Amino acid sequence: MRQQHVESNREQLAQENHLGIYMRDAQGSARPTGFQITIFLIFALVFAFGALIFLMTTVSVLRIQNWYLAAVGLVGTLVCGYFAYTSFRSILRRKYSLYLYQRGFIFQERSLLTVFRWDDISAILHTEKLDNLGHTNHVFAFQRKDGKQLMIDNTFADVLEIGEQVQRAVNKALIPEALAQFKAGKELPFNGLTVSQAGLKKGEEVLPWDEADVEIFSEVTISKKGEKRSWYQMPLQKFANVPVLIALIRYVRKGQEDWGTHLTDEVYSDFDVI
Repeated sequence: MRQQHVESNREQLAQENHLGIYMRDAQGSARPTGFQITIFLIFALVFAFGALIFLMTTVSVLRIQNWYLAAVGLVGTLVCGYFAYTSFRSILRRKYSLYLYQRGFIFQERSLLTVFRWDDISAILHTEKLDNLGHTNHVFAFQRKDGKQLMIDNTFADVLEIGEQVQRAVNKALIPEALAQFKAGKELPFNGLTVSQAGLKKGEEVLPWDEADVEIFSEVTISKKGEKRSWYQMPLQKFANVPVLIALIRYVRKGQEDWGTHLTDEVYSDFDVI
């Protein structure tokens, strides 16, 4: 009954936010925090110790008829067992769901629903991290224009496919908007870098377009022409909205106003080509 109520609220929310056609969903679960694991272990150990004491006092009861001590041991054991059980369930029940629609997605944590429309997302960052076993953990971080943030990783099924699908959809919304602002003479911020018609700006220093060499591969590197020293450098995995920056640079270099329409299908294998 509760699940049906949540589904009804989700569909109503999708209609209110004009998310369009429902596409697919992905299920995930949160990794337990160190605090949760610590609490569970404490109660589990106390429960085990209490059970041992109860068994010992039960044996004593048969000898000295100390029923009061046995009752106290039993109650204490049951209380600790209950808290160990509930803390363990809280770890298992932290399930997440992400529902993709034509114009955005809805993130569900238990009965809490949060909407992320493509045109409301201001930044997206994809990072890859190796775990202790050498497996690659993909992390996608999304930020709305109101500051709301969300991260998904390998705890979601098909996280790479889902994340790249969201990334492409967001880029198709961000790139035309960025190009329009750029052509209107506005400054666009990128991770300590500002892009405008005047050129690239870092702090108070401006590097005109015709003096800039840009290379995007494992890092975003900008140098002054004729100089080996980097004028600006940022690891790619810390640089949000890389495809948007590429679209702006290509627009400046080639003057193609409709480039953003075709960019998002190729940027993932074409970072090093400007």
